[in-house]
Amino acid sequence: MKQLCRIVALKADRDFCMEPYFDFFRTMSERGINSPHGDGYGYVLRNLFEETLYRSEQSVVDAPNNDCTVRSVLLHSRKATGDYRRNLMQVHPFAVSMHGKTYYFVHNGVISRLEAREGVTDSQVYFERIVSMMVGGKNEAFALQSVANDLALKHEYTSLNAIFTDLNRFWVLKLNSDNADTYHDFWYTEHDGILMVSSEEPKKYMSIKEKSRRLDNGELFVF
Repeated sequence: MKQLCRIVALKADRDFCMEPYFDFFRTMSERGINSPHGDGYGYVLRNLFEETLYRSEQSVVDAPNNDCTVRSVLLHSRKATGDYRRNLMQVHPFAVSMHGKTYYFVHNGVISRLEAREGVTDSQVYFERIVSMMVGGKNEAFALQSVANDLALKHEYTSLNAIFTDLNRFWVLKLNSDNADTYHDFWYTEHDGILMVSSEEPKKYMSIKEKSRRLDNGELFVF
């Protein structure tokens, strides 16, 4: 089981141009670990005026430049497991509105033997369980951590790495079945006043001087 998606999350307290970070995301998806990632891509962004969710069945490698001005953004490119027919409904991020907010979710990894429902992926079931806990009154961090722990206990999996966000805060969980797994990863970087989490170290693909911190396995990081 070697599904490997590419993820970038960004947040700042000022406007910034998305273009260099989108280029990093696209290059990582084209040339990074276990590349290319051609089974669809999506993102959600927020600026001072609007919040936009975009998903495509096409490869991000073929995507045009994106020079939007943003304050927060979450990007995901997909590399599906096994036989896959492109399906827009299975492209991340997934979204739900509740408690007066819209939440978004991305996942990187494979979870085996979840309940079978035609057209519904393991990542979507993961998301649904988090949402169910929040509807029941649990907060974001507790819901994400509890659902991941339960899945890890009951199912074979490669990685439960996930980001859950309302675009004001990002809840980032790194949880791999193998502590030595470097395929499924998260790195945290503070660059030019922008907080960034990415599935590979940014300096491999863009020119930055700041050091990145690799998240520990099992860590729940909030920024």
